[in-house]
Amino acid sequence: MQKLAFWHQPIIDLDTGEIIGQEWLVRGDGDETAIPLWRHAAQTGMIAQYEQMILNTLMAHRQAGDTRIWTVNLHPQGIVQTIITHQAVWMMWQKALNPVVWEALEAPNWDIEKARALSLLGSPVWLDDWGDGPDTSQRLTVWPIKGVKLDLPLLHRAMHYRAAGLWVQTITQFAREQGLMVIAEGLETADHIAIARDLGVRYAQGWACGVPLLDTTIRVQQE
Repeated sequence: MQKLAFWHQPIIDLDTGEIIGQEWLVRGDGDETAIPLWRHAAQTGMIAQYEQMILNTLMAHRQAGDTRIWTVNLHPQGIVQTIITHQAVWMMWQKALNPVVWEALEAPNWDIEKARALSLLGSPVWLDDWGDGPDTSQRLTVWPIKGVKLDLPLLHRAMHYRAAGLWVQTITQFAREQGLMVIAEGLETADHIAIARDLGVRYAQGWACGVPLLDTTIRVQQE
């Protein structure tokens, strides 16, 4: 992996069309998805190194005057494992990146202690790609989160099966009652937007809402 490509994609309010934030999407340069990047990072033990480069790059954007609300993905086997032992470093990132939302990737090896430590830094923690991953109910009901991003397969099932739609409506209603922001992500068509509205989801992200835009690329720093 020679270069990282930084993209950003808007999160919108379906009621008003307003952009409420931007998710930073990081991929290997030339890749269409982030899957090859993080597969390579896991195989080479570079998850934390990549994340440090990502945060340092975003800090440079802040210093250049970018004041948008950002959401940034964190891998459970990355730098979040140092959140307690390197709290001073984390507080520096937190201060430099605000306003920022930390997105906990839907992957094994997350636990409530990591989520709690992350939330204590002061910025919101959202669940990313929530729906079919490990410990989904515990993450939604027990973790100290402020938002949940519904995975697209949930909406697909809701489009075709009444019971699935009722279940998603129950989940979204529960989340709203707990004061959580609910975001439908991965929306690619007008039908996806329509089903999100029908399910009572106000916020959304995906190609139907706003395409990702390439911001910059950086060369990977090899150790």
